[in-house]
Amino acid sequence: MLISSSLFAKSVEKYRSAKKARESYGWDDARRDINLLFETTLLILASILLVFEFLLFVYAIFLAINCTSGGPERVVHIVLAVFFTIPYVLVSVFMSQCAKESLGGSGFFPDSLVSHLKPQPEKAQFGMCSAAPNFRFY
Repeated sequence: MLISSSLFAKSVEKYRSAKKARESYGWDDARRDINLLFETTLLILASILLVFEFLLFVYAIFLAINCTSGGPERVVHIVLAVFFTIPYVLVSVFMSQCAKESLGGSGFFPDSLVSHLKPQPEKAQFGMCSAAPNFRFY
């Protein structure tokens, strides 16, 4: 959260200064317009990163509360989640079984989403070869 919030604050400050410089007209209008466009793009990207990291922050606090026992362990995990949000979530998801289960299954997608994609074995009917492919198409 510290990185994205400081990046957002710097982007807002640079955007305001570029917008203020835009108000004066002269020979360098094209350069100022390109600078304002660049600062606007950085502001939009910083806003998206801030929202994404805030969602990860909420998920990290959820992991720290639900996947640890009370006491000093939970306090350390909450401090790590606050200051190092993205690395904490990545390490937790790859190392902790509780974090993997909180994502919705053993894999990346829940089983209910991919169950219809797996081949379904069918019994051989009259006159069908058992070596025929047994995929169902919907």
